[in-house]
Amino acid sequence: MEKYLFNYITKWKDEYPESIAIRYLDKNISYKSLYYYIINTQNMIRKLGINENDSVIYIGKKNEKLIIVQLALFNMKIPVMVAKNNIQKSNLENFKQLCNNTYIIFDENIQIFEDDSLIFCEKSDELGVLLISENNYLYIGELFLKENHLEYIPDEVNSNDKVYLNTTSGTTNISKIVSMEEYKIIENAKSINEIFPMDSSDCFMCLLPEYMHPHEIYCRPLIAGASIALLESKHMYKIAHYIKKYNVTQIFGIPSQFLAFLNFNIEKSDFKTIKYIFSGGEKTTNYLRRAFWDKYEKTFVTFWGSTETGGSTIYNNRLDLENYDDVIGRALPGYKIKLSENNELCIKGKACFDGYLDSNISSNIDLEGYYNTKDIVAIDNDGLYRFVGREDSIIKINGNKVSINNINEYLSKCIHIKQFFTCITENNKHIKILFIYITPVSELEEEHIREYINLYFSSEIKYRVVFLDNMPKTDFQKTNIHLLKELAKDEVNNDGK
Repeated sequence: MEKYLFNYITKWKDEYPESIAIRYLDKNISYKSLYYYIINTQNMIRKLGINENDSVIYIGKKNEKLIIVQLALFNMKIPVMVAKNNIQKSNLENFKQLCNNTYIIFDENIQIFEDDSLIFCEKSDELGVLLISENNYLYIGELFLKENHLEYIPDEVNSNDKVYLNTTSGTTNISKIVSMEEYKIIENAKSINEIFPMDSSDCFMCLLPEYMHPHEIYCRPLIAGASIALLESKHMYKIAHYIKKYNVTQIFGIPSQFLAFLNFNIEKSDFKTIKYIFSGGEKTTNYLRRAFWDKYEKTFVTFWGSTETGGSTIYNNRLDLENYDDVIGRALPGYKIKLSENNELCIKGKACFDGYLDSNISSNIDLEGYYNTKDIVAIDNDGLYRFVGREDSIIKINGNKVSINNINEYLSKCIHIKQFFTCITENNKHIKILFIYITPVSELEEEHIREYINLYFSSEIKYRVVFLDNMPKTDFQKTNIHLLKELAKDEVNNDGK
């Protein structure tokens, strides 16, 4: 088993030296060039005094530098995490306590805040490097991407291989840092490639933000000798142009990104080179699947997974468009699934994590090595797992038992609803109220939706329906459930009802 991505790059450099590894705007970087870019970057990092006892936060655009710097650091056994360019000082301090000396490598404007106050700002023409000291951010140098054909001299380091650091999306209100060995992200990529093959003729485009599961951007194509097509969010409206330009064959994105496609100038013919469209990160709704099929005659392969399981873990490639909304599918090769006594989904596999970087945070791994997801599922007649809901979803509203899972299932069947979110809040009189946030397919259908919801609830259940043009999103492009919960609290506390 190849444990390191650099071994794959070396292999493709020897077998297909001029084959394109990375495509970004008008740049085409071959596997031979990528190999030497990594070597030169390692030499510069070494000269700046950064070694395996340190850690790095990378902040930059979604371009070739993002991949080259990460792979160079992996190869030097230096842990690296990709982050957004606006960071809270408290997060940096927490990271520094966990990881010895911490450096920031950046190629765009970096802003560090203390609460709402900007306390540091820096920009580098190339890749700037900062050392985080006690109370200062020391600028120590720059990295210049070079392709000089130097001999590769492996670093003699004895540290462990936990070089891939990633943050959870924070849906539990706590964003945790996951630490993984490099071979785990390779195992995850191999699992997906076994079902959805890729080779040197393919070009893979991942639409995820650079700080959200960054290995999903490059790992699958690199182990297959395929091309990586990089597209920044600001260029998303030109995606049809880049699909043609790069001859893209596989795309992976988030449902909210694919919803945006419906408003872009994209024709059915623009997808003619696409073999697979993968959707993950959030539920791919019936509305999106129907709309995508009606406009482009393309279906989605949906992925379910988490940072803790190495990313995409469960897949569903069923082509039918109805009665599908809650199906998450079956496990990818290399993963095992079991259900607990209360039908909680538990996952085990080579790509699953061993724990969080902060050892004080419970990993939810049981004695058999299964990660307990807190998701409740059921198995249908086809052997596919269906999402039922989260643990502790049955609550009392004014003495009446209510199942949030059942409410969500009911709402998901309404053809007039594009997206929705439900939450419970309590007013100043300690009366619980159910809030239902809805993005309708159109404003004209709001009355149909109200009538549909009224059929479900008894008069004893207090609830409110709030229509939104669009659901608020987190940095990870997931529904910002914390903001919606806060909005619900503010509304009931302001009117006292």
